[in-house]
Amino acid sequence: MKTKSRFSGVALAVALLMLLTACGARLNTTVALEEGGAGTRTISFTVANDADTRDRITGGFEAADAAIVKHLPEGLEFSGLTMGEAEVTGNFTLSFTDMDDYKSKVTAILEAGGLDGDPEITFFSADGSFKKGFEFEESFSSSDLLAWVPDALVVEGVIAEDDRSNVIDGEDPSTVTYGGETYTSDYGGSIFIDQTQDQGFDNVYLTIADNDDGSFGAVVVLERFSKPTEPIKKIDDEFLGKFSGMTIDSDTDTSTNNYQRSLSFDAISAEDLVLKLD
Repeated sequence: MKTKSRFSGVALAVALLMLLTACGARLNTTVALEEGGAGTRTISFTVANDADTRDRITGGFEAADAAIVKHLPEGLEFSGLTMGEAEVTGNFTLSFTDMDDYKSKVTAILEAGGLDGDPEITFFSADGSFKKGFEFEESFSSSDLLAWVPDALVVEGVIAEDDRSNVIDGEDPSTVTYGGETYTSDYGGSIFIDQTQDQGFDNVYLTIADNDDGSFGAVVVLERFSKPTEPIKKIDDEFLGKFSGMTIDSDTDTSTNNYQRSLSFDAISAEDLVLKLD
């Protein structure tokens, strides 16, 4: 049976120390999201606790800890390390109040590691007529968010420059929780989860005729590349049925064989046109 004891001061130190091994820290990421975009990102890591790791540290655990504490980016919290006989574990946590706050904090942390500070984050959840499901995608990885760690160890003389690339070994597939559901990426690295069903139209065209009396005639064409199934046609009918005072038709474009639905209406003025198109 393995005995484990928790250290807070040595925390990051050991973590980094373990990161020095030939096979460095293995990362595991969990993002917990709430409605409105608030949440937490937890980056857990496991590193082998062996003589090779300890031999690569200059100044011992205290030096590693001091280097990490000195360079820890604002907004990122460290839990402390759990020391085991064979491995060391710990985690970093990033909390945010909404997606704007999340992007702002991620930007600062990426820049602290010398990386591009313009991250892309997609968060979608809906149960609409045309698109429903859950989507969460990021243009960065947890390894990117910890790029400052090897830099800190090298700058403070805790590890040699040659060991910089050995600090992080890789990432397991990430998990994202939202609305009582758990979603898992297919691969490690940047999160890419798309569990949506998109049943929307493929193209939308608008034609406006300017009449001599100052009125307008408008036609909105909604197009699908193929004839929809009856359930999709029912969704189309329910959607189009919400537009009162408009002429609704269905047809097939003979040149492309695309399925089309159209809405036609008249507007007595430019203001009326804008109002009806809104």
